[in-house]
Amino acid sequence: MAFKLSVDMPNLAPDGKVSITGLGELQNGKSYKISDEQAELFRTLNGHIKDKTDPETGQLLSRETVLGPALDEVEIAGITVEQMKESGQQAPAGQQGEGN
Repeated sequence: MAFKLSVDMPNLAPDGKVSITGLGELQNGKSYKISDEQAELFRTLNGHIKDKTDPETGQLLSRETVLGPALDEVEIAGITVEQMKESGQQAPAGQQGEGN
């Protein structure tokens, strides 16, 4: 599912940028369409590896990749995230960023 991510940080200059792991640099005052692929990359890069070990020997039995939270579950000051409608809704003209 695609998302619309908007940056509104009053304490940051209008042309200031913030960097979010998995999404790249985003400019203050702009909105970005985040694709399914970008949202999954965000989850992957913000996840972790969970080891399962034998409680008696401490031997590693397996490893599991645990994905990070979904983009719309994360709270970042000055960042709002909305799920986009399935109809291919675009960010408003002139406000759509490069989404990178």
